[in-house]
Amino acid sequence: MTAATTPEGPPVRVEQDGPVARVILDQPERRNVLSTAMVDALADALQQLRTQPGVRVVVLGHRGPAFCAGADLRSGGLAGLRSRVDLPGLLQMVQGLPQPVLAEVDGACLGGGMGLVAAADLVVASTRASFGFSEVRVGVAPAVVAVVALPKLGLAQARRWFLTGERFGADQAAAMGLVCEVAEPDDLPGTRDRLVHALLQGAPGAQAATKRVLATLPELPPEAAYAWAQQLSRQLFEGEEGQEGMAAFLERRSPRWVP
Repeated sequence: MTAATTPEGPPVRVEQDGPVARVILDQPERRNVLSTAMVDALADALQQLRTQPGVRVVVLGHRGPAFCAGADLRSGGLAGLRSRVDLPGLLQMVQGLPQPVLAEVDGACLGGGMGLVAAADLVVASTRASFGFSEVRVGVAPAVVAVVALPKLGLAQARRWFLTGERFGADQAAAMGLVCEVAEPDDLPGTRDRLVHALLQGAPGAQAATKRVLATLPELPPEAAYAWAQQLSRQLFEGEEGQEGMAAFLERRSPRWVP
């Protein structure tokens, strides 16, 4: 994998271990801010992983004390981005990956970084992680981030945290639905690996279809939702993975997609 290189080094590292690809935000000296170089490198990595043979799960992690401190304020914030992909496009790329995306947060996550977390399918965080929609404290609003965060938070929680810009911990993030599991820092890798193992038990095509279900059904009225879901279900049961899954169940064996 290639990435744009800055004087501090490549902003993003990608490491593949069998069916798992780790995408690591790797500019700790800049708190992994969403600079032009960072956004371009992250977009390049996601685009390549979308069709990378054998990649079943994508883990979005970081190096250093901050997962992502948000927009690069030294360069004018999001208004100063000169990347090939803007922030909405980047968040759509995270959401649109056919593979499940697991974010691993072991530090501060603020502003636009909250968009990356909210766009991920699953999030694990350590007890030393902190979160915040900090935009109002620098004179802007969490507008783009709200698109992915609101469905998880709901309006009541969003009003509190969007309007105050206060920071909150991993336990609060879990209570709000942003984080699915919280662990002590030393236990975070094991928690991540356990969830990755669980994800690898599912069929990749079925998981991609499930992500489409989660993205599509909330936008449809009930009658159209049932019709769309019924057609998809029929296709999946009749498809290769559905046939293999049913055969494996009846034969009391693991299906072929399980590592």
